Amino acid sequence: MNTIDTLYFPGTVFLSGSQFPLFLLFPQVHILQPVEAGENDGATAEHPDIFIKNGFCQVHTPCPLGDSRQRFLHLITDIRNRKDDYAAQLSSLTMAAMSAPRPQGDDTTQGIISSLLGTKKVEDEQEHRESVELALWQARLVLKIAEILDHEEEEIAEQLALLEDRESDLFRQLHGEDLEDAEEDDPLRELLELRDKINHPTASVIKNRFRAWKQLYIAGDLPEWPIWVTMMLEAADIILEQYETLQGRPALEIGLIPLPASLGRDQQEAFALVSAFREANADLLCRLVAELSTRLSPDQDTSDNAPRFPAVGAALSDEWREAMQSHFPEALYGRTAITAYLLPGQSFATLLGKKEQTRSTDRVMLLVIG
Repeated sequence: MNTIDTLYFPGTVFLSGSQFPLFLLFPQVHILQPVEAGENDGATAEHPDIFIKNGFCQVHTPCPLGDSRQRFLHLITDIRNRKDDYAAQLSSLTMAAMSAPRPQGDDTTQGIISSLLGTKKVEDEQEHRESVELALWQARLVLKIAEILDHEEEEIAEQLALLEDRESDLFRQLHGEDLEDAEEDDPLRELLELRDKINHPTASVIKNRFRAWKQLYIAGDLPEWPIWVTMMLEAADIILEQYETLQGRPALEIGLIPLPASLGRDQQEAFALVSAFREANADLLCRLVAELSTRLSPDQDTSDNAPRFPAVGAALSDEWREAMQSHFPEALYGRTAITAYLLPGQSFATLLGKKEQTRSTDRVMLLVIG
């Protein structure tokens, strides 16, 4: 199967059934994690191990913590176990520190003397290293706190949904109804229940998370993924606005790709559904990914009249929709769509302000789910 490397951002874990459909389209999805995995600890307990172990998801940790890892994990454990608003307060303080302006030079007597003695450069280099390390520590902290809060919101929503189901069952029993005749649960119903109960992060919170994720991305020596995908519209808007500023024109919206809205809460079941779909539609997936990759070719049309992907009415588009309906009927799994944007003339690294040593692509693609 032809592969296109795809990076998921700014999230650092896959927690919900609405994220799992992404594995239906791409052979492998990459994510960044703020802390490297270690043996004999629970550092990866919240991650979808079944997807990682089977090669569906690959994890990268820019600038590993190394000797500081255990100290950082102890801090995260303390945050997770606190029952007050410690996590939210610490996150706010951390983001304030990340946003604070840096001092502009040193015109003190000590600074002038150090400069004359030739020691100021060494001191500046050390201060710069310490500043970078602090910024990375803060970014990791924000991302881990975001993981904790997301996980807690998912758990709370699931408990509330289960409670309502039990109340409904009890109500039917009191009225003499047979529970065996009750409608069975389905992924779409579960998704709608969770969406109603989860407190979704605000636009400002998502922007702060993206800022922390960007800090981690810039600091690492990472591959150049040509396709990035997100479920956070505010994060996508930041990149699209930066592209328009640099290029003087908006990114090209080139098409929509339908996907199930959710594959349910259970990861094992979701993995089984993804695996069965991939096996049954290997040729279709190969052709779809190949067609998608052609949009990244330098000789492709980048005008406003560029062909959409996949072309409306094209056989490939019809086949994909039929496969979706066959494996994931809309009445049971719902529907969402990936909106594809082509960004010719730029790379994601330059859009995020990262200095590139080499540049192997002059166009990238941004996919937005939902």
